[in-house]
Amino acid sequence: MPHNIEKKSFVLKTVNANIINTNGSIIVWSDINLKVLLGDLYEKYEKFNLVLKSISTNTVALTSTNTNRQVKICLSGLDFINNYDIEYKCNFNKVTLVGKYYYNSSDNLIPNGNFEDLQVANNYIQQVSLLTYAQLQIFKWFGSFGCTLTNGNSAFGYLRPYPSGNQIITFQRIGALTPCYLNTDIYLTLGTYTISFYIATRPGFTTTNPIYISIDKTIIFQTIPNSNNWTQYTTNFVINNEKTCNVMFYGVTSINNLTTEINFAIDSVVLTKNDNNTYFDTSVVHTFTKNSTTNIDLTIELQDFNSSNTSLGVFPSQIFNFDIYPID
Repeated sequence: MPHNIEKKSFVLKTVNANIINTNGSIIVWSDINLKVLLGDLYEKYEKFNLVLKSISTNTVALTSTNTNRQVKICLSGLDFINNYDIEYKCNFNKVTLVGKYYYNSSDNLIPNGNFEDLQVANNYIQQVSLLTYAQLQIFKWFGSFGCTLTNGNSAFGYLRPYPSGNQIITFQRIGALTPCYLNTDIYLTLGTYTISFYIATRPGFTTTNPIYISIDKTIIFQTIPNSNNWTQYTTNFVINNEKTCNVMFYGVTSINNLTTEINFAIDSVVLTKNDNNTYFDTSVVHTFTKNSTTNIDLTIELQDFNSSNTSLGVFPSQIFNFDIYPID
């Protein structure tokens, strides 16, 4: 049932860098083979997003007296659709940095959690299973038959206003062999998370079976909704291993009992991490197109940072985790 978004992940370490300046704030890795890095994606796509997902500085501290620091990515050897240098401010609240730093701290980690990114016509029902590949790249969710993206459809009659925006996801199935589901994949790091969402039942119809939420097929929440009014639910879960996780909402009926029904809708799904880590204000993203040059140089500049030890033999403390997503 899960549908994985194609991507490649890779790690760069300062111990493997080709150039590091005297204070350790500029690191260069040379001759990275993009074709090897992307594998089969290299031939399938022309345009990509490079995402700096996290920075680890676990051994040697980075220090700064400036709280308005920035991270810069610079690539060479490619044709670009935007500037070579992309800068994003980082909101680090410590002068000495040791630990792991992620992006999107208090932001909703769920992509398109209010289901508004892909707009459908007013009073319209769109089966999620019939979305095109291009539409799925915008929508960021994948679903089965019976799971619909709905913009105020009067036939379904879900109470308005909706919790967030003009669109909701509806689940409707009677006596079916397969579940009715909606799922997305997201990279989650070690820690405790809170997921909240709104549920309402379809007026005039019965929901006899539960709605479930699972993380990698492990159920973390279930309830039989019984109100036409939008009701918010919240539950917590723990991730013990850093990985890409499948988050799924689904309902199940019985093929042997045609009276079992699921008739409910969800909206405003929010996922946040519960910890005291320090985060980037935003993800550091660079969009690029490939050309005949397969080898690239990648430079990271940590502006206003200084290492407590500038020796290459002692400075392999920084680990940069990247994802590359193709853009269709």
